[in-house]
Amino acid sequence: MSSSRILILGAGFGGVSAALTLDRVAKRHPEIEVVLIDEHDFHQVNADLYEVGTAFFREHIDQAERFRILKQKTVCIPIARILHGKRVHFLKDTVTGTDANTRVVELKDHGRVAFDALIIALGSEANDFGIPGIREYGFTFKTIDDALNLRAHIQNQLAWAKTCAVNERDCHLRFLIGGGGFTGVELAPEIHRLLRHLAPLYDIDPSQIEIRIIEAGPDILLGIDPSVTRIAHSRLKKLGIHVALNTKITEERLKEVRTLQGEEANTLVSQTLIWTAGVRPASVLSRSHGLTLDKGGRVVVDSSLSARADGRVFAIGDNAVVEGVGKIAASAYGAIEQGKIAAHNAFAKLTDGKVRHFHVSPTIFVVPMGGKWAVAKVGKFVFAGYFAWFMKRMIEFHYFVSILPFFEACRRFFVESRIVTQND
Repeated sequence: MSSSRILILGAGFGGVSAALTLDRVAKRHPEIEVVLIDEHDFHQVNADLYEVGTAFFREHIDQAERFRILKQKTVCIPIARILHGKRVHFLKDTVTGTDANTRVVELKDHGRVAFDALIIALGSEANDFGIPGIREYGFTFKTIDDALNLRAHIQNQLAWAKTCAVNERDCHLRFLIGGGGFTGVELAPEIHRLLRHLAPLYDIDPSQIEIRIIEAGPDILLGIDPSVTRIAHSRLKKLGIHVALNTKITEERLKEVRTLQGEEANTLVSQTLIWTAGVRPASVLSRSHGLTLDKGGRVVVDSSLSARADGRVFAIGDNAVVEGVGKIAASAYGAIEQGKIAAHNAFAKLTDGKVRHFHVSPTIFVVPMGGKWAVAKVGKFVFAGYFAWFMKRMIEFHYFVSILPFFEACRRFFVESRIVTQND
């Protein structure tokens, strides 16, 4: 029997899910080669990225050591450990283009790689919507390096505030978050808690520090249960975090951010704008051939997540829009489920198996909001507090167990928990 090759582009939640699914279903088919391709040699668990950006160490260690600990023991899981003993090969490289017509993927270092089936799971990247200054002066929050750089910047702002004139402190002690979606709402309370710990070390009164979420829409956490939003507002108010709604950021400069609320323009003095307001599909999709993209740059797929009539190319997660359904709300759970379906269907195409279809199902979600506190929605039930936070930790533990050997998953989970909860 002739050999076949399935390529998976991207080692995020969807890509890893597809790879592990194919390892299971293809065990009796040694003629099928499975290759996972990513520009990094680690799998980033984005759900805990905000913890890295705000981690507080009670013991004194230098910045280089702090960065090493956070990278190796928290959100970055080596792909080699995930794929150890699996029938999936890993190739570290950057995807520069795809051609579905000729069934070829272009890679930066390895050139052209042919495939018989392809799963596109390249994730998303920050979208500044062309707002002047965001790219030059703002802080994006998509990668481990973004989180580490933000953590260093926050501490530097306090150091500068300690030494500058009192009338210049606002610039260093006002922290702005552009976007009131999940990332912004999760990040703001954690920054609050980090600053609460750090401020006394720099002889700064915490009451002088301002944290503000700036949301262009009519509310935070748009599109989810209003009762969750109300609870989130209450939590932010209790922590002293300001929320500006219906307010657009129009420009960022070196030490100021300009906004527009209705017809009222305003200028906020600040050296910290964390941009969480928008993402777009991986830009490499615009350089793909043989695929149909929507206006947002996503690959149009059918209910089987197939992008073509020949059923050999699949797109999932942030890279896909399902015909008749539209863009699926971004979530790790959704990407994992889509990864399983795409993997099954890619395998089915090469073995004349039965195709499965994707159906939107109610998603369990938890919004952590500082300390051991979160708000969660499970089915029709909404609850908040410690139990919601604990449920989030258990969901993460279950995920670790699903991709790593049990004892290694336990070790990583408990080490990570100890590190990321030190500021609680």
